[in-house]
Amino acid sequence: MNLRAVHILFIVAATALAALFGAWCFRNWQTEGGAGSLAGSAGGFAAVAILVVYGTWFVRKSRGL
Repeated sequence: MNLRAVHILFIVAATALAALFGAWCFRNWQTEGGAGSLAGSAGGFAAVAILVVYGTWFVRKSRGL
């Protein structure tokens, strides 16, 4: 496995973990409330969006390698 594939694998794993974290915080906010859980949820889903954009950019940029 080359370095490009490992990098893509880490981006996918980080995106999945950020999505799970955001969902967990959102579920926690629904059951218990609190601004911290809502902020964690928003941060997790923002990280997902950023990682998707970065992953798309990286795949396009490294396609020729």
